[in-house]
Amino acid sequence: MIDSTILKEAPYTHCYCEENVYLLGRLLLESATIDETECEVFVAFISNETKSVLLCRAKDSTQEHLIPGYSPVIWDYHVILILRSTQKGCFVYDFDSRMPLGCSFEDYFKATFPFGDGINQRYQSLFRVISLANYLDHFASDRSHMESFFLSTSIPRFSSFA
Repeated sequence: MIDSTILKEAPYTHCYCEENVYLLGRLLLESATIDETECEVFVAFISNETKSVLLCRAKDSTQEHLIPGYSPVIWDYHVILILRSTQKGCFVYDFDSRMPLGCSFEDYFKATFPFGDGINQRYQSLFRVISLANYLDHFASDRSHMESFFLSTSIPRFSSFA
């Protein structure tokens, strides 16, 4: 699991999951606290062809009345960090979830996708998983699709990721 000190240092910006994961991953590598012979770190992109994935247990949910007890959101995509330890299993780091940071992959998956294939195909999630190293090497962010949601002055300006 990721040291709690690193998690406290990791910056968080609301609605910027891929930047949050990038910054956490960079901190993780710079801290040299992960034994690469024991752990692998991945980034998972969650989306689908309709750009409308149903994610439950979301901090941002305002639709609790639609599926009581599930805190659902429908987003175009989401990005999470996954740490796989040969000794301890898989853990998920999702700053936008009500699940604890570093919860088991199994717990995260059951809570976030509780309906499995039992939901309309339009909302079913697809996953693309890549190594953290690949993500850090090739990450680029273009948030122009969000300008309609936020005033341009409220879009955070991150320092260069390259």
